[in-house]
Amino acid sequence: RFLIRQEDFDTRKDYDLRPYDGECRDEVVGRQLEVLQELYEKYPNDTIALVGHGSSLGSLLVHLGDTKHHEMKMGELVTVDYRP
Repeated sequence: RFLIRQEDFDTRKDYDLRPYDGECRDEVVGRQLEVLQELYEKYPNDTIALVGHGSSLGSLLVHLGDTKHHEMKMGELVTVDYRP
């Protein structure tokens, strides 16, 4: 078991959990973007709720240009208008 402290990284752009058999940020965001694209193609005019862990969702938001939500709070709701 390991702990990641906030002081270990400045933003979600910096984390890399590969040494712990995890994924780096780019791998996580890459998977998320694939799913977003699939959902957009299947439901182009619908509103879709994405639920997940704060670190991964925060990384996705930073990738999409939303830097104010890189540290999501538990239960936080963020609305994003995604258009590839």
